[in-house]
Amino acid sequence: MKYQKKIHKNILDNTKSLREEAAIVFKTLRDNLCETLESYEKNQSNADKKFHVNEWIRNEGGGGISSILRGSIIEKAGVHLSTVYGQLPSGALNDQKSKESDFWASGISVIIHPQSPFIPSAHLNLRMIVTDKYWFGGGADLTPMLKIKR
Repeated sequence: MKYQKKIHKNILDNTKSLREEAAIVFKTLRDNLCETLESYEKNQSNADKKFHVNEWIRNEGGGGISSILRGSIIEKAGVHLSTVYGQLPSGALNDQKSKESDFWASGISVIIHPQSPFIPSAHLNLRMIVTDKYWFGGGADLTPMLKIKR
């Protein structure tokens, strides 16, 4: 296990600037999306709807920002950001060597559901995870919408 802890410490040291940059990119994206969605809501409906923001702290390390918008054009949008770290939960990875390692993870999750069934819903998730390796992941999709009125 000492060897595994050394590998983990090295990767945390070696990814420090990359981790900081990823967290900044996710935070900047979160701020820009919230500002853009609020502006769109105001310009399209003349309603001054704002995101309800809840900053939270994870007892085991880290925290995040949960932001929810309920608007006139956008039924509900969630833009959530987190950067968390600590001990890997048991069973988090298939790699048995990683069981006693620490982890670091940062990411953004975006869900946008418009009022109109003729506009697709959008989902986006981006993340960076560090254990005894590091990687970026994520995905995006648009949910099908109605083509014509029923």
